Amino acid sequence: MQNDVSVWLNDVFLGRHEGYSTPFDMELPAGTVHDGENTIVLSVSNIGLTDNEGEPVSGLTNRAACQYTGGITGNVELRLYNSPLRDAAIVISEDCTKASVLLEQAEPATVSWAVYDGEKQLLSGTADGNFHFSTGGLSLWSPEEPKLYTLQIVCGQSVLSRQFGIRRLTADGVHLRLNGEPVYLRGICEHCYYPETVHPTHDIDFYRNVILTIKKLGFNFIRFHTHIPVEEYMQAAESCVLSAAVFVFGTTKTEYDSYLLRMEPFVGVCAKNSPLCGQHISVEELLKQTIIVREKGSGTRRIFEERLAAVGYELSDFYREVSISSFVAIKALVAAGIGISFLYNSVVAK
Repeated sequence: MQNDVSVWLNDVFLGRHEGYSTPFDMELPAGTVHDGENTIVLSVSNIGLTDNEGEPVSGLTNRAACQYTGGITGNVELRLYNSPLRDAAIVISEDCTKASVLLEQAEPATVSWAVYDGEKQLLSGTADGNFHFSTGGLSLWSPEEPKLYTLQIVCGQSVLSRQFGIRRLTADGVHLRLNGEPVYLRGICEHCYYPETVHPTHDIDFYRNVILTIKKLGFNFIRFHTHIPVEEYMQAAESCVLSAAVFVFGTTKTEYDSYLLRMEPFVGVCAKNSPLCGQHISVEELLKQTIIVREKGSGTRRIFEERLAAVGYELSDFYREVSISSFVAIKALVAAGIGISFLYNSVVAK
């Protein structure tokens, strides 16, 4: 759904949700569901969303924040549960020797579980909450052999199935290791461009074809940019021997750990024959120039805007502002004397 929706069930207001490409759910108050026919009403708006600093929400910069499109892109369903079990997440330990299962339940309840390889049952047990099991004897998942197993959880009359692989991608300094072994990622950047449907499709075969094409070109990794991929894309990646990563921004250190890789100088750039080249000039002199920057929401643009604001100015104070989403194009325009820019030193050096 994009970008804002208010939901009613049988004339009872359930709530409002802001989002873009990820699914969501809402709790149903007691008494709102009727026997027989029920009516769901959705009021959808493509209003641009902003965060608490007034900036476009990360991941919505081009399609959603600019209000080019909008609407319902996935299924809408009324889901009733006949047990407390709602969902489950499977987390593989760093050494790949243990799988921890985190349960989402409306209230505590006993569950029975089993791990299957196809139709063959390998492990089983019962639990009164979150549980774990040893992965000894199970094959590791790898890009060469993407072995998947199925965890089946039963709670009352509810049966929940989740596929999983035994794998763990970890960082060792600036190096990555998959299942403890060094891995070299050769990847592409997925920008969520779907000319025919505008929004991501939910057809898993479409993504399988995309991924198989990417593999034929020699790549083994996808980085998703400006959106969270639909579940079907991730399922296709698991079964088609490809790694996939979602880079999450706007989080806190309580959610994700971080460490400093390096300090990167942020420098002013102009043409070699520009009278500004090699000179120390005031901000007021800079404002007489055409400034060429990345699109709204980009990291380099935000850094520059923050530094300008610190001395009491903004981009609109420049003689002219040009926004481009490509470092290559920005460098070409600067080299041609069209304007100036501020970029990472490593980008300028390439």
